[in-house]
Amino acid sequence: MVALNHRPGRACSGRSLLMGMAAALCLAGAPAIAVKPAPAAASVPASAAPGGVREKDRPVAPVDLNSASDAALRDLAGINAQRARAIVNGRPYAAAEELVSRKILPNAVFANIRERLVVGPARPGPPVAAASSKPS
Repeated sequence: MVALNHRPGRACSGRSLLMGMAAALCLAGAPAIAVKPAPAAASVPASAAPGGVREKDRPVAPVDLNSASDAALRDLAGINAQRARAIVNGRPYAAAEELVSRKILPNAVFANIRERLVVGPARPGPPVAAASSKPS
């Protein structure tokens, strides 16, 4: 077999050899290789979904910045483990916008998740030991 770009007196490159082999197979009438198409995402009508509601139409639960767990925060788009820890460590919050003003989240991430955020009452933290005052 002769490669398409073969020059007499020179060795064939790998690319030329592969192109020549491909051309030879096509010309020889080799059976075509069947490629199975990827299955399309099954579209389930709303009536067939559990409860008659499609997943994307199902309402999502709000996430309370003052009480949500790390895992619940990581379920939000753009929130990784590091950002979730920063949110938890920054508690309590009076408003969701504090995530941006305190530079915990960039504006773009906050804008994507703002609709899912709520700010509930601050949880009481662990008791702080009072400083002892000894008479001197």
